Amino acid sequence: MKRVEGVPKKEVMSGEERAKLAKKLDEDLDVFIESLASQKKSNDERKPFDFDEWCRDLDQHPAFMTELKADEHGEYSEAVQALQALKYDQSEKEDRLEKAEWSKEEGNKHFRFKKYRWAIDCYTNGIKEMSTDRNINSILFGNRAAANVHLGNLRSAARDCVFARRFDPTNLKVIIRCAECLIKMGYGKQCIDWIDSSKTLLDETLEESIQKDDEKGIEFLNRFFLNYDLL
Repeated sequence: MKRVEGVPKKEVMSGEERAKLAKKLDEDLDVFIESLASQKKSNDERKPFDFDEWCRDLDQHPAFMTELKADEHGEYSEAVQALQALKYDQSEKEDRLEKAEWSKEEGNKHFRFKKYRWAIDCYTNGIKEMSTDRNINSILFGNRAAANVHLGNLRSAARDCVFARRFDPTNLKVIIRCAECLIKMGYGKQCIDWIDSSKTLLDETLEESIQKDDEKGIEFLNRFFLNYDLL
């Protein structure tokens, strides 16, 4: 794996050090997500809900960075360095992925039996593993969104879809699910913006190679304009 320039290579950590670091990162992520939710709630009455702006806010947290950027002094924050330390520890990487996948499977079992709150707890535990595998993270957020829809938590579901798309722009299930949530909440204009930005991300990610499932998904998104009075 190519090492990111400017980020100091950390010596192999002990199990205790890794556990302590992982706990701190989990807590930081919880605080970050809650701050976004609180900020959105306070802004609801002042300006329209902007999903794209929220997606840009996600870029400020190391867990969602596709490119690590130094500050104006050319230095990396403690959080970035800490996350990189975990990323470059192969045993930690594999362990987190394994736990995340286990949490996903457990959540799916509860989901099949309509135990949606239990399913959400399992998916949340998987998310908190902060695996470096973007696909599993996207699935976990997407599955938690599906469980939230069944509980009537449309805002939470839409939020999780934003996170899921951030990890995998080709996750058509969450793109469609978020659009449906926005329609149900009466956010027609935001739904159009979400669909447009999702189609752009799909084009950028897939470039010239678009599989049949993706073509069907894009066709479905286009039909939203015909099936719903979005404006």
